[in-house]
Amino acid sequence: MTDPDAALAAYGKYRRTHPELFVNPPGAAFEIVFDPDVQRRMGAGVRYEDDYYLLLRDAVRFRDESTGAYIRLIPVAGHGGAAVLPLVGENVVLLRHQRHATRASHWEIPRGFGSIGEPPDKTARRETTEELGVPDPELVELGGIHPDTGASNVFTKLYLARLTGLGKIETNEGIDKSSEVPVDQLVSMVLSGEITDSFTLAAILLARLRGLL
Repeated sequence: MTDPDAALAAYGKYRRTHPELFVNPPGAAFEIVFDPDVQRRMGAGVRYEDDYYLLLRDAVRFRDESTGAYIRLIPVAGHGGAAVLPLVGENVVLLRHQRHATRASHWEIPRGFGSIGEPPDKTARRETTEELGVPDPELVELGGIHPDTGASNVFTKLYLARLTGLGKIETNEGIDKSSEVPVDQLVSMVLSGEITDSFTLAAILLARLRGLL
């Protein structure tokens, strides 16, 4: 939003509907300031919004009593969706996915945004069906990940899916191909830097620690 007053009004409305995101814990290193004069001076407000994210700019007070601004990327759905580590037998299914943000292709596991009111496990099932063509997969919850605590409150749930095979691979949204990778090759890909996607790395780690991979 380019209109400062509209951005600040939207910020106030969002704060009223999501008060848990504006709590100042005792001794906060970055205390959110709600004084309108300070907010206007710091350009606080909802700076951007679409179907997936809001970009908030908060006025904050630091521990030395100086003030400044911080931005936060907030998922509209209230959570960061889900990512799924798919297994066919003893092999992990990876997708070669072109990503706009990096302008490059990456080996990744299926993942996607959640919809408002959609629980993460339903998101995981939907993404597995959409990207791998497998309906109603068996899921095991692995845990979750905050992929960037410095800029976002996004928290994405991670799952393992046991599959008997693959259906038609979705290629519409940048997926070029799939590969069924044995665990020893998977480890080599991680160590060589072929896999850099944070969701994929976290899911592999959690699955290994839980004795599932």
